[in-house]
Amino acid sequence: MLLVFAAASAATAVYSALAGVYPITVIEAVWSLVTLRRFVLRYRVEQLSVVESSPVA
Repeated sequence: MLLVFAAASAATAVYSALAGVYPITVIEAVWSLVTLRRFVLRYRVEQLSVVESSPVA
């Protein structure tokens, strides 16, 4: 869900830049970057927990 929100925010930033509404462009670009960062951090934590919980032979 975070990745979808990041993509939608990025698309809105591109659209608003093309329309010349630069304050919205900046706001949406920041939201997109923050959300993408949260997605990456959550993905890394989930991958680490999967590796730690897998049984070692």
